[in-house]
Amino acid sequence: MTNNELRNELLGIDDKFIYHYCSINAFYGIITSKSLWMTSLASTNDSKELKVAQTVLDKCIEELIKRSDDESKTNILKLIKSAPLNKNLKKNRKTKNFYGVSFVNEFDSLTHWERYGDNSKGVCLKINSSIIKHMLNFNGIPDEFCTWFRLNEVIYNNESQISMILNQMISNINSLYDIVGDKIYTDELYAFSIYYAVLSMTTPIFKDSGFSDEREMKYFFEESEPEAMINLLSQTEDIEGMSRFIENFRIFINDKGLSASNKKFGIFGTEIRSYYALNLEEIWNSILISEIILGPKCIQRKNELKEFLKSNGLTGTKIKVSKIPIR
Repeated sequence: MTNNELRNELLGIDDKFIYHYCSINAFYGIITSKSLWMTSLASTNDSKELKVAQTVLDKCIEELIKRSDDESKTNILKLIKSAPLNKNLKKNRKTKNFYGVSFVNEFDSLTHWERYGDNSKGVCLKINSSIIKHMLNFNGIPDEFCTWFRLNEVIYNNESQISMILNQMISNINSLYDIVGDKIYTDELYAFSIYYAVLSMTTPIFKDSGFSDEREMKYFFEESEPEAMINLLSQTEDIEGMSRFIENFRIFINDKGLSASNKKFGIFGTEIRSYYALNLEEIWNSILISEIILGPKCIQRKNELKEFLKSNGLTGTKIKVSKIPIR
């Protein structure tokens, strides 16, 4: 058994590798800051980014209303449909900004080198996402509590998008019904919360089918959502250990650079964009980043890169060169 296998067995980790293609400049920033830069999803190359989910959601609600033969269920669906028009509730709802960093499953892919790897002149990082998940668990942030920060595959297929919306709708309605009973069918606030809960879960991961060849997945989070969760938890009953959890959570988001006060600005390509730097110093080593692949047109010298990686704590990270024979 290798050291890595022993480590995985002791910690209960199953390695899952994902790949991040980027330019040499972006790579330098990631390595020297020991962080992943999560940029605003509103500034991507997709003009429909963050808009697809609401279109699908509205169509799904319309279809459910047409099919419904239960008066009470029809009523809640109509209330949910009218949620975006409810000015009284909407004025108290802050607009959600989503930030993310993209990955793919493909190793040494020409499509991704050309699109994300600075036209094949950049590099690709092989990252073990299981180590990031372990970091969350180790800091007492369970999966059930981590809806504001997660790794998801992007969904491009319309049928799959509809299926997810319907499942989310049913799940949210049933969950609220278990809490408030029949009141859910007449209360605008509950309908409003269901609409935007579904929208929040799907907005960052629904994209137009025209981008399906990207086969993208992304880590993303909702700006200011951790603080909102802390405020909500602070108003609940004083359950044993809750105050300690809230304080640990507050420390965690500040330390990891995900608090609203941590927003940064930088030059990306030819424009200034906002971003959050997800601090990975706690888990920064060659188990997290096991390989660096140089692009087909990358001119970076391996010996120089090896010294650079060592000086930044990646002593065991392997360096490979793309095998794509591009001219």
